[in-house]
Amino acid sequence: MSAKSKELEDAKKWLVILLEKATDAYFLSDLKGNFIDANKAAEEIIGYKKEELIGKNMLEINILPKDQIPKAIKRLAQHALGKSVTAEEFQLIKKDGSRASIEITGNILRLKDQALILGIFRNITKRKQKEKELIEINEQLKKFEKVAVGRELKMIELKKRIKELEEKLGQDK
Repeated sequence: MSAKSKELEDAKKWLVILLEKATDAYFLSDLKGNFIDANKAAEEIIGYKKEELIGKNMLEINILPKDQIPKAIKRLAQHALGKSVTAEEFQLIKKDGSRASIEITGNILRLKDQALILGIFRNITKRKQKEKELIEINEQLKKFEKVAVGRELKMIELKKRIKELEEKLGQDK
């Protein structure tokens, strides 16, 4: 084996290790949305083994709710025009039927004169839940603040009226 092919082989091994150990999910698909490959993180998030995904179209295997499909088609069209796509939120239907919120980005790359999509996504379900909880807490605080401020204003008005009555009683003596 030549030094150059050994170097190439080593680089390939490192790339495989990096992709498999990555905490973000990676997948490769063609411009029509057919899966070519995926890493372990993708398997864990989606619940499917990559062997179950490879060769299947993401629009046809029930991993996207129906209302998310037009958004996915739009992204595929942008990729077909050679555009990378910024982060966007999607809902996924996992193999067990549960749902996950993900944030996904996509880039076009060329491999053997074929344009492919490198998709990178992460599960943001817990983050979305925490955001929802914070919004609910904020709404409760606003209601409490409104009640507390209203009560404080009533107390100020009551103290003012008591003072007026005391002054009036003092004058009547």
